[in-house]
Amino acid sequence: SVTGEFNGCTDTKSLNVSVLPSPTLNILGLLPTTTTQSMSPLICNGDSVLLSNNGILIPGANTFTWSTGSNNATVIVKPTANTVYSLQVSNGICTQTNTYTLTVFSGNPFTLSNQTVCAGNTVTLNPNPTGSYTFISTGNTTVHIGNTYTYTATTPQQYTVSTGLANCAYSQTVSIGLMNILINASSV
Repeated sequence: SVTGEFNGCTDTKSLNVSVLPSPTLNILGLLPTTTTQSMSPLICNGDSVLLSNNGILIPGANTFTWSTGSNNATVIVKPTANTVYSLQVSNGICTQTNTYTLTVFSGNPFTLSNQTVCAGNTVTLNPNPTGSYTFISTGNTTVHIGNTYTYTATTPQQYTVSTGLANCAYSQTVSIGLMNILINASSV
């Protein structure tokens, strides 16, 4: 209450003040094809992500402003490069802003050529550029992880070579052929 006096007159007025809690922000990134929160803001190029706030809101008194221009509580984004998204939530009096960064994994497309070697020779699979690769032979009989893979060729073989994240790996199949040299020995 407030009491005022003017020229010998006194008056008291009361005013009720309501304190609204500030909205809180906790932006989540969800892949729309799953019901679980993304464990990492690292996504594959071409993935769509649902961004939403799971903070404390005041029912019916919130406005949303995303950096995408959307005023919805959630927004679906499909970035092709690393992007920082911001969300501003207001309850009419208090405003909170938070950001969420999505990192787009572009992978390293690589080159690897088919080879033909003589039986018994050493073959080295050496993808370019240098990186961490998984080499899997036909029938999954050999699995090797590393920068290169070397083995002795005894039969024709195919290898699937991949790199990247498990959910957005890039792969290429390479064939190793054998050249047979026929020696025709004839009687002299």
